[in-house]
Amino acid sequence: MLTALRDIIFILLSLLGLVDLFRIIVCRLFKTKSDKNLIILVPVKSNSEDAEILLRSAAAKAMWVYSGAIERVICLDCGADEETKRICRRVCDEYSFMEYKDSIE
Repeated sequence: MLTALRDIIFILLSLLGLVDLFRIIVCRLFKTKSDKNLIILVPVKSNSEDAEILLRSAAAKAMWVYSGAIERVICLDCGADEETKRICRRVCDEYSFMEYKDSIE
């Protein structure tokens, strides 16, 4: 019983590794010289309860999904309240490639 479970886990992990390897190869094949000019823009509105989740998701996509092709992630204030602004600034300070911009700028 344990050997069958071990074999199933081994097969699943092997498939996940092959899928990730395929993703890396495809990302490298379709990479261009201007890929470093890509920017993710995250608009944050008033009383946005999921602002931190949105920013951390964008950061994770920039680091992992796009294999480093994203140059910057910009959090754009679209009338956010003070608490949301504070959360956004704190998250942006954690990552070197993230910026917080007021809509006036």
